[in-house]
Amino acid sequence: MAMLAREVQGSLGGRRVSIFGTDICGKVINRAQEGVFSTFEVQRGLSPERLARWFIPEGPNWRVQPGLREDCRFEVGNLIGQISVSGPFDVILLRNILIYLDKQTKEQVVEACLRRLAPDGVLYLGAAETMLGLSTRVTPLPEYRGAYCFTGALQGMPA
Repeated sequence: MAMLAREVQGSLGGRRVSIFGTDICGKVINRAQEGVFSTFEVQRGLSPERLARWFIPEGPNWRVQPGLREDCRFEVGNLIGQISVSGPFDVILLRNILIYLDKQTKEQVVEACLRRLAPDGVLYLGAAETMLGLSTRVTPLPEYRGAYCFTGALQGMPA
């Protein structure tokens, strides 16, 4: 995401993008903060041009360029419990989260994300995620698979 944001920064009016990531596992967060990936990992969908532009070879691995890493912040967090950040966020990505939850917990997580979404923000779900059967107040954006915009007023609801 940070690579894409840097690449389209001109079309964003020069605004910088800040990326905030959470995971329940501290090891995953530490690894994200280090920004070091194996050759196998960087070859999974990353073009040779982006690899050369955004990564530095480090032994058998690849480290994300320092400038790109400055755009990202990571914290241990549990989306089912108390979330420490308030937002608003222009974009929220949920990937490999909802598929593990029951319906009620899915709705809690989605509602918590919506409370932190900017009024014109977009919630994106991973390919395996679905909103089917949930009573959340989102509208799918048909031109973008897995993208939803907010359709209800949550501003007065507690975080």
